Amino acid sequence: MRLWLALVWLAVIFSAQASLAAEGAQTRPIRIGLIELSYGRDFYDGIKQSMREIGIALAPRTVEFAEYSTKDLERQVKTGQVDAFIASAGFYWRMRKHGAKDLANVVTRSSPDPNAAVSVAFLVKAANPQTFDSLDDLEGTRLGASYPSAFMGYRIGLAEIALRGHDPEKFFRDVVFSGTPRVEDTVRLLDDNRVQSVIVRSCWLEAQSPEVRARYRVLEPQDPDVGSRCLRTSRLYPSVTFAVTQGAPADAALIMARTLLNMKDRGNGFAWGVATDLRSIDRVYRELRIEHYEYLREWSVKRWVKAHMAWIVLALGAVFGLAVHSWRASILVRRRTEQLHVAFLQEKKTASQMTAMRERMEGLQKVSLIGQLSSMIAHELSQPVAAMRYFCSAQRAMLRGSSIDPVRLSRSVDGIQKGLERTTAIIDKVRGYIRGSNSRNEQVPFDRTFAEAVGGIRKDLRDSVKFHAEGDMHVSLRGDPLEMELIFYNLIKNAMEAAFEAPDPRVEVAVSVSSGRCTISVSNSGVFMDESQMRVFETPMVTTKADGHGLGVSIVRSLAEGQGGHVQFKARAEGGVTATVVMNVWTEPERLSPSSDR
Repeated sequence: MRLWLALVWLAVIFSAQASLAAEGAQTRPIRIGLIELSYGRDFYDGIKQSMREIGIALAPRTVEFAEYSTKDLERQVKTGQVDAFIASAGFYWRMRKHGAKDLANVVTRSSPDPNAAVSVAFLVKAANPQTFDSLDDLEGTRLGASYPSAFMGYRIGLAEIALRGHDPEKFFRDVVFSGTPRVEDTVRLLDDNRVQSVIVRSCWLEAQSPEVRARYRVLEPQDPDVGSRCLRTSRLYPSVTFAVTQGAPADAALIMARTLLNMKDRGNGFAWGVATDLRSIDRVYRELRIEHYEYLREWSVKRWVKAHMAWIVLALGAVFGLAVHSWRASILVRRRTEQLHVAFLQEKKTASQMTAMRERMEGLQKVSLIGQLSSMIAHELSQPVAAMRYFCSAQRAMLRGSSIDPVRLSRSVDGIQKGLERTTAIIDKVRGYIRGSNSRNEQVPFDRTFAEAVGGIRKDLRDSVKFHAEGDMHVSLRGDPLEMELIFYNLIKNAMEAAFEAPDPRVEVAVSVSSGRCTISVSNSGVFMDESQMRVFETPMVTTKADGHGLGVSIVRSLAEGQGGHVQFKARAEGGVTATVVMNVWTEPERLSPSSDR
């Protein structure tokens, strides 16, 4: 009996192992990237040991580990080609916007606090004929660093200059980059007299031979931290970070975090901890005004006031002086009131005449507006009226026939109803213009309005022209739905009619959104048009169509400008015209909170 039970348990175990093996074979490998760093042997031994333990913990998944340059690792993170990476805390801070999440930070015997573990030193030659006693003495000299985006090899040092009140972009006469993360390559710039100082990772100098250490000295050395013998010039920043990317499997991230934080020191002083204060990294980017703080380089009232406070105070003093002068002048004015009385009466008379003239001009403008609205009615009602005439003819033909098709009759009645609704909408819109009650502050879905406009064009015309639309079709615009439909209907219909004359009739619509504005381009094939023909094309009441009025372009431009947009027409080099409409994108209106009135 016991032997039988043992055989059953062995079968279960083998079956589970086979199932796990099959499942692991179907699971993709976990990809971990290491940024190029310039650290000592103990650091890289600790990284290797960490990768081995992660590989064991993730089994039967496989772990692929590779080293990348900063630029390559950044591309891998953005495209989701790695599941995790090991890099400086500054690199991780930049990758947060791409979904990176930190799990652990390196802890060493000399840097037990992961919040304050990394710093840099400014090195100069010990026997330099020039005297450099402080960072301020380096102004106007040449600086050597690893590469522009290096956090520990460049940006920390540059932030130190900014934190002392200098402009880091103008402080040095020139910055020469070695192009690699290797500290030795950066120091070689100093040895070759190409620069007067270099930025290196702290503790690099202390790890060199006595002969090498004697050639250099650290500018403004800070007292070594507890447990460390390294001199530094800058403040302390969080240590090297292990982070997962946005596409990493959640279960694998949990296993990797647990594995790293449970690692024990194997005698080389290397372990993992958790950094809880990353404000110092954010301050570096803020002081340098780069990455997510690049907007600080743009002009704003607050920063302008802060930078020009002295001049503002001087201007306010001048305003106060002008106020005193104005007070004294008012006294003189009162003394001369009688002398100015006649002039005042004349000015009042002139103002009355100007008011009467302005009222007359407003009346003339209203008459002109009514004329334009009448033209708009004549132009825009032609399409629904023509459609209703077509459906009436269809019904008359059915009545003359032997039988009436209920489906066709229903479709015809629906068409007439739709035409009547569109006619009523246009008439109500014109009445609103006269009363001044129209609102052009509605949310207008572009795709729906665009579809309505295209659907109103004759089917035979649509079928004879190749039509293509692309871009952000789901954007919402700010304006009036009917006016928007009239704009796009006129533009697309005119484009199709013009393209119909070309050997290969085509109409293309492109939609793009930028900075709160939506640009809609309607391009058609056709004959080439020079400048004089384009001027005739845009002239109101002038048309080349046998049944046209010459009002389409004028109405489109008027409707677009009335909603805060504009329309431009441009001849295409290959023939035809491109009409470009720029309109406002819909944004939700801001709502005041109850506390804002307090």
